[in-house]
Amino acid sequence: ISANYFRKPIIKRLTSLKKISFFPNWAEDVFYNKITNTSMSNFKYPKGFNIVFTGNIGESQGFEDIVEAAKITSNASVNWILIGKGRKRNWIKQQILDQNIKNIYLPGSFPLKSMPYYLSLADCLLITLKKDKVFSNTLPAKLQPYLTSGKPILGNLSGEGLDIIQKNSLGLGCDPGNPAQLAKLAIEMSLLTKSKISEIKKNCLELNDKIFSKEKIFKTLISEINNLKKK
Repeated sequence: ISANYFRKPIIKRLTSLKKISFFPNWAEDVFYNKITNTSMSNFKYPKGFNIVFTGNIGESQGFEDIVEAAKITSNASVNWILIGKGRKRNWIKQQILDQNIKNIYLPGSFPLKSMPYYLSLADCLLITLKKDKVFSNTLPAKLQPYLTSGKPILGNLSGEGLDIIQKNSLGLGCDPGNPAQLAKLAIEMSLLTKSKISEIKKNCLELNDKIFSKEKIFKTLISEINNLKKK
């Protein structure tokens, strides 16, 4: 299973007890490369505290919360940078125009090789998913690339993703559907001390190495296969 929250619903559907192993996603090798400006864009982050989201800008991510939180933080020098594309992008663009929102940026999508560069320049990285039972059992795949950057993570999601952020002190997070709370946490993130940011970086890198290292994950898989062969 790619998320431990899948364990209970799977066990409920089994007629006999089976062994279940945790086999999570991992960050692609590009995220461990030396960071250089390889982007194909002239986009530069604006002045202020930049919260960066990367990936699919779709229905599942609950961008309604992000739009409302951006409006609340408009006078706090907090910027919301949404890198990527998806069916919700045009809706966000229209909200920016209709409500004259100045602190949401939609620079588009960039090649994968440029992502470590944009992550390295962020002040904070955003993970967001709508409140849904299925999503709460899911561990978003963007978590692992985020961890490699060592940046504080702002979570707007429930379930396993939120638990990992909070229990491992990777940043701050709240359940979706409460943009006022999300905005409050965004402002709190912008006020973190350098020592706290350093502590979070250490936690991110250590968790990634301990749990989400590709080498360790495949080592476990090979061990499981070898054990099956012996039976």
